[in-house]
Amino acid sequence: MTFNLLDIDVTGDYKYLLSTLGQDVLINDNPIRALITNTNLSKGYNDKKISSLSPLQRGDLVLYEGKQFMIISEQTGERYIKHKAIMRLLPLTIKVNHNCNFVDVPCFIDSPSFEVFDGKFMSMAAGEINVHTQDNEQTRQIAINDRFIKFGQAFKVTGVDPLSEPGIIILTCKKDQINPAIDDTQNDLAGFFACNQPEPEPEPKDLYIVIKSTSDKPNEIIIDRQKTYSADVFLEDSLVDGESVSWQLFADDKINPTTLASIIEQTDKQCTVKNNGVTNGYVQLRAVLDSDETVESWIRIRMRPLF
Repeated sequence: MTFNLLDIDVTGDYKYLLSTLGQDVLINDNPIRALITNTNLSKGYNDKKISSLSPLQRGDLVLYEGKQFMIISEQTGERYIKHKAIMRLLPLTIKVNHNCNFVDVPCFIDSPSFEVFDGKFMSMAAGEINVHTQDNEQTRQIAINDRFIKFGQAFKVTGVDPLSEPGIIILTCKKDQINPAIDDTQNDLAGFFACNQPEPEPEPKDLYIVIKSTSDKPNEIIIDRQKTYSADVFLEDSLVDGESVSWQLFADDKINPTTLASIIEQTDKQCTVKNNGVTNGYVQLRAVLDSDETVESWIRIRMRPLF
C-alpha cells in the first residue's frame, strides 16, 4: 500500500506531520512550513507536490532547497485546513529588453522544437517557444517585439497571454536574428549596446554642465548601494568657479518622480544617489544651474542587482 503524506486529511495528523516532516520554504519571499514530495506528473520537468496550512495560488514562487519553483496548478480550496498544489522548477532566467529596461524573468520553456531540462539546453529547431513566468509588476511590463538572448540565440516576443492561466504570464516568442552592433551576446542582453550609446557632448555655448563620478561605472548603481556625482560648470573649454547647481531625480521619462532611487545628500556641487533596494529600472539625475535654469545636464542611471 502506497502512503502519500499529502493525502493525510485528519487535521491533527496533518499538523503533526507538518511539524515533524515539513520543510521551511519561502512563498513569494514569505516563510511558511510545507510538505513536499516528488511526482511523476511530467517526465520533461522537475515537478513536485506541495501542501501547507497557508494558501497556495497558481503563479506563486517557491524557494525550495536553493532553487526556485512556481505553482502551476489551479488555486485549491481549503480541505481540512490544508492546501495542495503542484510546483515546477524554473530552470532558466532570461533578461527581456523592454525599452532598455532589462526585466529578469525566472521561467520554464515549452515547445516541441526546444528542450530544456533542469536548466540544461538539449536541442532547438526553428519555430516558436512559450515562456512561462509569474504574473507580477515586473513581467507585466513585457510587450510584443521585446527581445531577449539565451543559449546564443535571440528571441522576439510575439504574444503576451496573462489570461489562459491566471497567475502566470505566457510569452510566445520566435527566433530572431542576432545583431552584433546592438546585441551583447556575451551577457545575454539583447539590444544592450543600442541602449548605452553615449550622449553627444553639448555644443560649446555660454555655460554648460558636465556631470561626473569617481566611479568607473557612473551609469549604474547596485541594489542598496549609493554613488556620489559632481557637477562642473564650463564656459567654452574653461572651468568656471563660483557657479552652483541644484539636483533633482526623476523617472526614466524625465518628468515623473521615482521611487527606484533617492538623493540622500546634496550640496551646490555634489549629490549622493542611493538605490532603494531594486534590481531593475532607470532613473534620470538632473543638474540645473542656479543662475540660469535653462542650463542643465542629465545622466541616466540603471538600478541593477549585485550579480
